[in-house]
Amino acid sequence: MADYLRGASPLSEEAISFSELPSDGEPDWLAELFPGLEPSVPLLDEREVSLAIVNPYAVPGTNEHPRIRSKVAPLVLPNDGAVNGLIKFRLRALDEQRDSERPQARLFLHRRKISDVSTDSNDTSESNPSRAHLSYAPPDFGKDLHLDQTDTKLWRFYIVAFCPGRTLLPETNCWLNSLPAVAQRSGCAKFALLSLAAGYVLDYAPSEKLRARANKHHRKAVALLSIELNKERNYDPGNEEGVLAALALLNQEDMINWETHLGYGSEPKWYLGLKAMKYLLDKSDPGYRYHKPINVQSSFMRYYMGNVQAQNDILCQCASPLDMTDEECPYPWLLEGGHHDNPSSPTIPIAAHAILTRLSTMTQWSNLSTTTPSLDVLLTIHSLDPETGKITTPTANVDFTALSYVLTAQIYLHCRLLRQSRHHPIVQRLLKDLIVCTKVIPLSGHMYTAQVNLVGPVISAFVAM
Repeated sequence: MADYLRGASPLSEEAISFSELPSDGEPDWLAELFPGLEPSVPLLDEREVSLAIVNPYAVPGTNEHPRIRSKVAPLVLPNDGAVNGLIKFRLRALDEQRDSERPQARLFLHRRKISDVSTDSNDTSESNPSRAHLSYAPPDFGKDLHLDQTDTKLWRFYIVAFCPGRTLLPETNCWLNSLPAVAQRSGCAKFALLSLAAGYVLDYAPSEKLRARANKHHRKAVALLSIELNKERNYDPGNEEGVLAALALLNQEDMINWETHLGYGSEPKWYLGLKAMKYLLDKSDPGYRYHKPINVQSSFMRYYMGNVQAQNDILCQCASPLDMTDEECPYPWLLEGGHHDNPSSPTIPIAAHAILTRLSTMTQWSNLSTTTPSLDVLLTIHSLDPETGKITTPTANVDFTALSYVLTAQIYLHCRLLRQSRHHPIVQRLLKDLIVCTKVIPLSGHMYTAQVNLVGPVISAFVAM
C-alpha cells in the first residue's frame, strides 16, 4: 500500500520561492522522462495583453438575488440554531418564547466554530477546550473598509462563518489570511466579498432590505470589475490580486446562486469566471521577471488561487467534450491521447513507475500531522466514532483526505498512463482503499470543510468502476 500525500505547507511568508524546496522537489527527473512538460518561464517578448476580455458577470438585467429563496423553499434549521456545514455559525434567537417553533433569528453570531456550549462572551478557551486552538481576528480587523453597521455584520459573517468552512488548516486559509487584506485595498474585491456574505445570510435571516443591499453590492462589484479588467496595469506581475480576488469571490457566489444561471446550453458565469482567472494568471505570471523557474517567487494568494482555478477547470474539462478547435490543449498531460492509444514507447512505463514511486513517498507540510502511514496504519492510529463510523479528529481528517487524493492520482495513472483495465487487481485494490477513505470522512459537523473536496476522488472512482 502506497503512503499518502499530505496537504499544503503552512507558509507564513507572503512570498513563495521554489528555491526553498528540498532538492528532492527539483524537476530534473520529470524533464528527462517527459521532455517538454518540465516547468519553464514564459518569454517576455511573447507577452501580449488583450483588454478585450469580457466581464462574465456583466449580464444586462440580471439580478443576483431576484427573490428571497427561503420564501420558495424555507430552510429547516435545528432547534438550537446551529449551522455546521460549509458555513459554520449559530443563529441567535430574538424570540425566546418556548412555544415558538421557529423563532426569528439575528443576522449574525460571534462564534468562530460551533460546539455544544453557549455563545456568551465569558465562554473562553479555558472553559471550553474545543475552542483553545481557534484563532481570532484582531478587534479592529477591517476598520480601513469604512463600513456601516450592516456591512460590518456581513464582513464579520464572512470572517467568522464562511472562512472556517474552507479548511481545517488555518495557516493556509487564503480566504481568511489573504482575501480580506486584498479587499481593504481593492473596492472591487470588497464589494464582491460583501455580496458573497449577504447571499449566504439571506438564506438564514431573510429580509427585503438585506436583499436590496446584497444586489447593490453585487452590481457595484460587477461594475468595478468591468473597469479593472480593462486596466493594463492589473495584468502586470504583482498587480493582479485585486481582480483575482474579486473573480474568485464572484465565482463562489455564482456557484451557490442557481437562480441567476443563464439556462441550458449557456456556459455558467462562474465557468467563464474561471477562464478570466486563467487569462489573468497567465498574463501576470511572475515568471516573466526571471530566467530560471527555480528562482520564481509568487505571493501565497496567487499560489492558492492558481490551484483553485486549475482544480475547478480540470474537473470541468473531465466532464466536458474536448474543444478540438483550440490550437493548444490547456492540460495535455490530462486530456491528450485517444482510447486506443498504447504506451508502446518504453519511456511512458518508466515515467509512470517513477511517478508512482514519488506518490508513495510524498509527505505533507501540515502542522496537524507529521507521519506518513499507509491506509492500514491510519485505521490503526485514528479511532472511528462507534456510532457513525467517522473519524473524530482534525488530524485524521487531513490524513484521510490527503490519502484519498493520492489514491485518486494512482488510479488515474494506472488507467490512463499504463492503460490498465478498471478490472485490473491493482486498480480495484486502490479503488477499495479510496472508498474506505471517503466513507470515514464526515460530510457535516465541525470537521467538514471545503478541504474535503470529493469531486476528484469520485471522478477517479467512476474511471475504475
